[in-house]
Amino acid sequence: MSLHEDPRFTIELPDGYPSATAGPVRHMAVVKDSAVVAYVWASTGDDAAGVVARPAAGAAGFNAEVAWIGRLRTAKAEGLGPLQALDRWVGAPEDHRSGSLDPATEETAPTQAALIALARA
Repeated sequence: MSLHEDPRFTIELPDGYPSATAGPVRHMAVVKDSAVVAYVWASTGDDAAGVVARPAAGAAGFNAEVAWIGRLRTAKAEGLGPLQALDRWVGAPEDHRSGSLDPATEETAPTQAALIALARA
């Protein structure tokens, strides 16, 4: 490569869990500065997991969503199942980007769509 050629960059990320499921999802609130900014969820019946930011949380919700997607990708790369990934960070201290999981908010929603509706409320 010469100084006159554009550099080429490659970014490799570990695979994530599937981001959609038709069945129930176990979820917990992501709390940052005492506010619920997102929900991390794991499917109870298949290999899906993900994050739903609360639109009302603005940038804090978006930042938490991005951070939790990274955490979930790491968990999958380490061989954890979705429910194990969710449990992994229970009790971890609040992080400046990702917040923390509040185990007192753990619930199971009948569908992913129901959780999305909760996040929008």
